[in-house]
Amino acid sequence: MLGILVTQLAVSVQPATAFAPSNLLGFGDAKTHQSITEEVIEAADKDYFRVSKLSKNMRKARDQIVKANRAVDGDQFSSAKHMDGENFAGGQAIIIDHLTETIAALKKGDPELARWHFGSALHTIQDFYAHSNWVELGNRAPNLDLYYPGRPVGNVAGPTEKTCLGTSLITKKLTSGYYGGEDRKPAIPGKCRHGGPFDKGPGTGGINKDSRALELSPHGMLHFQAAAVATLATRQFLEAVKGVITPKQLRLLLGAGPVIGMSIDTTGSMDDIIAGVKEAAIRLVQDRIGTEEEPIRYVLAPFNDPGAGPALTTEDADRFAEALGSLGAGGGDDCPEMSMTGALQALGQIDDGGSLFVFTDASSKDGELYSALSVLAKRKDVAVYPMIFGSCSPLDPAYIRLARESGGQLFELARADAGTATTIADDLVRSDQVTLLAAEGDAPATGQTYDVPVDSSLRTVTFFTTGTSDTVITRPDGTEVDESDKDVDTIDLSSHSAPAKLVRITKPAAGPWNVRTGGPGPFTFAATGESDLDLSSFGFLARTGRPGHEDLAEIAGLPPVGRAVTADAVVTGDLRDPRFQMRTMDGSPAGNLPMKAVTSTEYTAELTASADPFRVYLTGADAKGNPVQRALRAPTRAQPVLVTPPESVPVRPGQTVTFRFQVENVGAADTFVFAAADDRSSAVTVEPKSLSLPATVAGRARTAAVAQTAARPEATHEVTVSLQVPCRTDSPALQHLMVSAQSRSRAEVFNAALLTNIVGKPEAHCAAGELANSGSRIAVVIAAGLALLVLGWLLIAVTRQRGLRGAGC
Repeated sequence: MLGILVTQLAVSVQPATAFAPSNLLGFGDAKTHQSITEEVIEAADKDYFRVSKLSKNMRKARDQIVKANRAVDGDQFSSAKHMDGENFAGGQAIIIDHLTETIAALKKGDPELARWHFGSALHTIQDFYAHSNWVELGNRAPNLDLYYPGRPVGNVAGPTEKTCLGTSLITKKLTSGYYGGEDRKPAIPGKCRHGGPFDKGPGTGGINKDSRALELSPHGMLHFQAAAVATLATRQFLEAVKGVITPKQLRLLLGAGPVIGMSIDTTGSMDDIIAGVKEAAIRLVQDRIGTEEEPIRYVLAPFNDPGAGPALTTEDADRFAEALGSLGAGGGDDCPEMSMTGALQALGQIDDGGSLFVFTDASSKDGELYSALSVLAKRKDVAVYPMIFGSCSPLDPAYIRLARESGGQLFELARADAGTATTIADDLVRSDQVTLLAAEGDAPATGQTYDVPVDSSLRTVTFFTTGTSDTVITRPDGTEVDESDKDVDTIDLSSHSAPAKLVRITKPAAGPWNVRTGGPGPFTFAATGESDLDLSSFGFLARTGRPGHEDLAEIAGLPPVGRAVTADAVVTGDLRDPRFQMRTMDGSPAGNLPMKAVTSTEYTAELTASADPFRVYLTGADAKGNPVQRALRAPTRAQPVLVTPPESVPVRPGQTVTFRFQVENVGAADTFVFAAADDRSSAVTVEPKSLSLPATVAGRARTAAVAQTAARPEATHEVTVSLQVPCRTDSPALQHLMVSAQSRSRAEVFNAALLTNIVGKPEAHCAAGELANSGSRIAVVIAAGLALLVLGWLLIAVTRQRGLRGAGC
């Protein structure tokens, strides 16, 4: 039994100063930034792409937008971001800036940056209706003037005009409440307050409509009216963006398709392998064009020795095929190569929920980046599949661990099987890929037997084994699967030193399937499929923000051993009687997770986890009563070391920036080695390189030699990371900086933290090097400017078409 204490979460809800950021901190059936945004995007996806349910990639794109929306609440000092203190002009400028940057990011093929700007804009738009008196003035349609540069957002009350007497409005002009601690203070008494027990500004009362509870939101009786108009405005803003971008860019923004990511070793010994991979990959791309599985984005990151990259990202299939075709092999005289750096550059550009295939015939020269890469892959829910074609040294354990920790799979292939590797990728990269069961371990001589419940929502099911190709699959009617069956496709690698077998079945019958694998020896087994019913996500959250405006945000790395964290799970599809459980790595039951429903799709619990790895499973029944089983293939484990990042800051090409990460040991005394890297080829240094950290008991250091540390609740140490951003770095863009702490003596003990920064305009001394890109940058700016001109007319057209003016809620 795993050492995991689980208790149902009793959320101690704190009042918020906007619509609550997330469903977890909402108030019953009250609307939140999360629920409004999810509702609008789900409806839009169904309208735009004519689907009945969102694919996994669509959900991941939506979640990125929601995450960006919620993150705005991390800044509780800007009145403009929250439309407080009558700072409507400031809020309008923020919305227009985010709109411009959204369009520019889509035109340059950067969906992650576009989603960040789009979600950030939505927060400020939604806050306008919760914090102003727009609804109290009788308006039931969105305010179009928010999107026009330089145009007043309405007849705004002047700075010396009284607007409120307690909770009562005494003006017919547009106003919003002032919130204590923000950058805008009322010039006179008699201005409206935001209100609620955490608003410490002068005066009483308030007009916020963030919740239904009047003690928190003095105008809470109008909460649903404000939320209704905010919902209309959210859809209107999305429609406006849709009107000035291409259909392909819309698919990119909303994740309407899978992403293919490849990192390829281009050293001299890879010549024959590259030829096989290129041919098969180009064929894969061409076969998917015009289908539901056509990728919305391609990522290609070559690596050599001593360098790696730059990574190519494109939504153009022809450009990707051309880049593949141009790859050549050369250099790299010694065996180890920069495979982890290449994979990190690719991983930073791959959409959440994607897959990354690493092709190499060598061990890694930069294996110290393994733990950072592993945590980033888990954070982005990207499965990594190392394709190893022999090795000039024993199989690098970093590849094995990276595949396992990310929920991927390592393949040991013969050089002649380069084309087969891409065929495997074709089976694994699907927009609705789900995992039914995953197990690994040492099989006895009699092998292993697994029962796999297949439900009616599964369009395909794939059974995959490594360590043996002796696999017998039995259908629900008792007949054995034969490779000659019309519904069966098979990839058999039984002739290899590391045998493997993949069996894919189309339109499988619902019911219990049975799989028997051979033994003895190490094995892995996985059953996957294509379905819109899934355990969409499972993560660990911690409280952020200040009293009165808290949120639950994803922790920076892996969860800590022995400390309570909030687990959050999201289920998609029609599932009856959902139940959650833990299973060990070999698939054995390890206890239940009594998750509490927050909404019809979101569940939570508070747990304290040990270092024993486990996988999370979801069970229940489909609409026809068939048993359903889903799993997260990436295992979950807690760690005795924590890495905490500082606040994000903008960085500039040509700039050297210093960040200070906090490293804390909550387990046994150990020596940790630190490493850092980003996905933009920056020069990175870390000080110190390693550090011995004392053990802690009940949060206090054990050793008397560190009396000063022992006086504090935890022993925390600072690691300084210096980052020199190359002048050639693309901008604007997002930069992912990973900093890891790895035990020197225990490979399984590690943690890392992700810090995401915005890359802004280059430093002046980079100007000459930027000339080559200036034309494309100017073109993007001009296009975004023209888009704003079109936007105004489009908004009016959309409003009239939908009959929003004067419409009731």
